[in-house]
Amino acid sequence: MHELTGNREAVLEVLRQTVFHLGRDTSSDAKRIGMNKLGITSEPQWTKQRDTTIDILQRAYEREQDKSMILRTTNLSAAPSESVVKDLYMPRDRTVAVFQAAMDEFLDITLENAKSGKKANRRKSSGKSVKDKAALTE
Repeated sequence: MHELTGNREAVLEVLRQTVFHLGRDTSSDAKRIGMNKLGITSEPQWTKQRDTTIDILQRAYEREQDKSMILRTTNLSAAPSESVVKDLYMPRDRTVAVFQAAMDEFLDITLENAKSGKKANRRKSSGKSVKDKAALTE
């Protein structure tokens, strides 16, 4: 696990930014890539899937924010529902855990490609598809 993905605040900030940017949906490239990765062929399907994804991620972020408030008011170092090993953040919330794993995989690919001189978006993920990951949250 990368140091960045082991940091609770960093993971939650990237999650928050992801929700924000998905909600803006101003990039035609993002829409095209998203539709292609999900196998979606029509714009209404894209809008529905995007909105569902935003809702899932937003609820996960809010659950983690609720934990933050509990931590601050009780002076605990970690919420009872999450594991902390060697100060690494390992959330029990399935949505946040999958998001964190995706961040870690992205960093792996980016660093590997930086060493070989390739662009990060040229290599396909070897992990589960977005649809498979979304199914974990249900």
